[in-house]
Amino acid sequence: MNVKSQKTYLVSRLISLAVVSCIAGSAAFAAESNTIRNEIMSIAPSNLPKSGSLEAGGFATANQAAEAFAKAYAAKGQIESVEYNAGIVKSPDGTFGYATPMSGAPSATIVNVGGYHRSLRDQFGGGYIALAHTSLDNDPRFSPVDVNDATIMPIYQVLGSGQTWRLDNTIVRDRVREEAAPGPAPLRVYLQRHEGMNGECVSSCG
Repeated sequence: MNVKSQKTYLVSRLISLAVVSCIAGSAAFAAESNTIRNEIMSIAPSNLPKSGSLEAGGFATANQAAEAFAKAYAAKGQIESVEYNAGIVKSPDGTFGYATPMSGAPSATIVNVGGYHRSLRDQFGGGYIALAHTSLDNDPRFSPVDVNDATIMPIYQVLGSGQTWRLDNTIVRDRVREEAAPGPAPLRVYLQRHEGMNGECVSSCG
C-alpha cells in the first residue's frame, strides 16, 4: 500500500486498539501516532464473526494459542487468499485461547479490524491481550501498520508454512534503540528505512 494509505489505516487501527488496551507506549511512539490522526478515511468493513466466543482454548501460554491459530488458519488463508485475524485471550482460569476469527475480503492486503477489536473488548474485557493474523505475502517482516499496533498490544504474524512471529512494544523499542535512529520520531525514521520490522519467531522456527 502507499504511504498515505498506510497512515490512514494505521490511525483507524490505533483508535480501536486504544480502547482495547491500557498499555501505554513510549511518549515518542505516542507522539508519532498523533501526527497522522488528521488522515482518517473510511475503509470498507470486513467479515466479522457472529459471536466473540473462543474457538479454541486451554493453552498454557499466549504463544501456544497463537500456534493453534496458525495450525488452523495458515494454510486455509493461503488457499482462500484471505487474511484471518484472531484475538488471543487469557481466560479467568489463567489459560489462553483464540477467539473466533474474522476474515478480510479475498486478496485484500488491508483489513479493517476496528469492529472486531470492539467486539472482543465487549466479550472478554481485559482478557483480550493480543492479535494474531495470517499473512498473504509470507514475509516474516511486520508491516509498518503492525509495528505501530505492536506498541499497544502484541501482534502475531502467521506465514503460510505455519511459522509464527511475535512483535510487542519491548521488541519494537529494542529494535529502534539498536538502530539509533536520529531525531524526535525514531520509530518513524526506522520504518522509513526498513519498511517494516522483524519480530521474534515463536513457533515452527526451524
